[in-house]
Amino acid sequence: MRAFLLFSDMDRKIRLGVLGCSAIGERSVLPAIKRNQQIELIAVGSRSLVKAQYFAEKFACKSGTYADILTDGSIDAVYVSLPVGMHYDWGIKVIKANKHLLLEKTFTDSLSTAQDLIATAKQNGVVAMEALPYVYHPLFRHVREIVTSGQLGKLRHIEAFFGLPYLPESDIRNNAKLGGGAILDALVYPLSFCLHIGGADYSTYSQNVLCDEKRGIDTRGFIQIDWCEYSAHIAYGFGFMYRNSYSVWGETAYLTAERVFPRPPDLISEISILRQGKVDAMTVEAANHFELMLDAFANKINGTDDSGLNENNDILTRMRIISAVHQYCYNSTLLA
Repeated sequence: MRAFLLFSDMDRKIRLGVLGCSAIGERSVLPAIKRNQQIELIAVGSRSLVKAQYFAEKFACKSGTYADILTDGSIDAVYVSLPVGMHYDWGIKVIKANKHLLLEKTFTDSLSTAQDLIATAKQNGVVAMEALPYVYHPLFRHVREIVTSGQLGKLRHIEAFFGLPYLPESDIRNNAKLGGGAILDALVYPLSFCLHIGGADYSTYSQNVLCDEKRGIDTRGFIQIDWCEYSAHIAYGFGFMYRNSYSVWGETAYLTAERVFPRPPDLISEISILRQGKVDAMTVEAANHFELMLDAFANKINGTDDSGLNENNDILTRMRIISAVHQYCYNSTLLA
């Protein structure tokens, strides 16, 4: 059973704490929290009290340690923005403190820990949601509607790409002990798209992973997923010219879109559909998908969102592949 806010509390905002003073939190998530009409930012916790105080002053809230956030009885929910290698340990503490959990992508570093977080959240009657905002953007909604409505004909092939140049040496994504590497950072974007379009009932998949033995991390990879009548190809990781796009190839038309995962809030998107030598372009309004994601989180807590996006089966569907590819890389001769 899921615990919702009591009816008498529905007129108040959901009171939220934050674990971690990350760049994505400072740049995108906390500003969106401050603008949200359903959520109130209460406190930010960090291992560095100096950093926590900086965030507290910037976003007009309290500061403290991680433990302070967990024991604060005024906090209903917690956004965890820590390295992936710390997601399970702190995510489970949030849930056991009977607080709703918004956990940065990638949800965890293994299928078993993801399953445990979700099962424990169900037992405690709280929401456990992954912070993967692009699926709330109007662009994704329009693309999925185009595909499911048959405007491309029968689905034949999906391609999705998310790659970026090598990261600075000091970046935490170069640190294997903190859950670094491309699998746990970049794969979730293109993989989740292919599974949303193709469905969870794929028959087989295969992977090719490249590694940096000096750093002890995977750097990039390629995945092929096959269903009965169509397929998908994914390329992701570090050491690429920046690319952030997907395409869907149907029996009668071909769809492409750029800047589809991370994206600025003021960007007007374009969907291109090639059909019989003619290109039709559809513009999609700009939107802040972090704000839309927070609306969805609040709606899940209030029991008014039944989309299933970024929780439960949706998370586990992609974590099965992410976890298997990660184990293949780190428990085999690649980086053993």
